[in-house]
Amino acid sequence: MPWRTARPRGPYFFPGATPDRPLSRDAAQRALRHVAAQGALGKRVTPHTLRHCFATHLLEAGAELRTIQHLLGHRSIRSTVRYTFVSRTVLARVQRPLDGLLRRWDPPAA
Repeated sequence: MPWRTARPRGPYFFPGATPDRPLSRDAAQRALRHVAAQGALGKRVTPHTLRHCFATHLLEAGAELRTIQHLLGHRSIRSTVRYTFVSRTVLARVQRPLDGLLRRWDPPAA
């Protein structure tokens, strides 16, 4: 079923007991704990873990830090930077200015 059809009525993506109130923090933590136990992840998973992963995956997908800042609702970019972990995959994609210069001076292959 498409999300537009199945989405919750009301202003909240995760409604609480009534659609006019958001899901409580405790209810979200209990639900996540239950799902993590079913998945036998072997790690502690919290809503904060999901938030961190969300930010990191956005960064790995090429999203700008300012966009991530907006999506996380941070006033300061410094708060956003704490959520992001730069993976080796992201670092490998970065073109460093000196890399191009050094390639120009490499001797031709024999």
